[in-house]
This record gives sequence, structure tokens and C-alpha cells, in this order.
Amino acid sequence: MGMLFDFYEYVLKLTCQIPEGKISTYKELAIALGDEISARAVGTALNRNPTLIKIPCHRVIHSDGRTGGYKSGAEKKTGLLQKEGFVIENDRVKNFLDYVFRDFHTSYPLKEMKKFQYDLNKRVVAEDVNDYSNAIICGADVAYKNINNEEYGFGGIDIGQ
Repeated sequence: MGMLFDFYEYVLKLTCQIPEGKISTYKELAIALGDEISARAVGTALNRNPTLIKIPCHRVIHSDGRTGGYKSGAEKKTGLLQKEGFVIENDRVKNFLDYVFRDFHTSYPLKEMKKFQYDLNKRVVAEDVNDYSNAIICGADVAYKNINNEEYGFGGIDIGQ
């Protein structure tokens, strides 16, 4: 199984699946990635969207219905949502649960990486910590790190002998 993927590109591809007249949430995108905890990293990836409108990140809101931020400003996001027929009251999409899109076509890459990490953990045995001559050292990690006030998702695998 190939374990490398571009988190940023994957988030943008998932976002393109949200049809006009529907919205989704940062949490739903994180679930589609396979790790609910990655919702903040999803927001950071969407903020880097180079082609607003074409990649409809304005259709991604908070799980409580708040519209949230937008690269071109919150007012622009509200206007785009209203243009698509959504009613916005007090910075929230009215009856938003009626419009939430969850039917993403996805391979759940973060879930797969976590499974791989767990499976590797079961295989690693250290019988003699002083003798690494025949040891295979393995590690895999999925992490979210804040760099310069931007959150990024990282995944990596290290297999050595």
C-alpha cells in the first residue's frame, strides 16, 4: 500500500466533491480523510486554496453552522453562500444540517496511515537493546503541527535495518 499522499491536495480534491446547493464542515472533511482530529488542518489547507470558487471552499463551514473564515474575507464567503441560496443569520447557515454533504469518495488516507502505524507497532520486538545488528527499526506517524500560525498535517514512515 502506498502510504505517501499530499494532505493539502487531497483536501482540495475532497472539497471539489461538494455540489452547489450543499455545504460540508471541516469535521466532515476530516472524517473523509480518516481522522476527525484533523479538522483544524483541513481549515489551514483550505486557506491555501489558490483557485477560490473553482475549488468551492466557501461551502465548508463549522460543525455548529457558523460560516467561519475565508481567504477573501468572511463577508465574501457569506455572499457566495447566499448566492447559492443559503440563508445566513448571525453568521450561521440557517438549517445547515439539512444541506450537509457527507458522501465523499475517499480512500480515508489518514485512517490507512494509522492502521499501518498500529500494524507496525505489533511487529517491532526489541529483545536485546544492546545488539541492533539484526534488528529492523520501523516507525510511522501522522501528526499535525502548527508552523508560523498555520497548521499542517504530516505523515511519514521510516523503515531501516
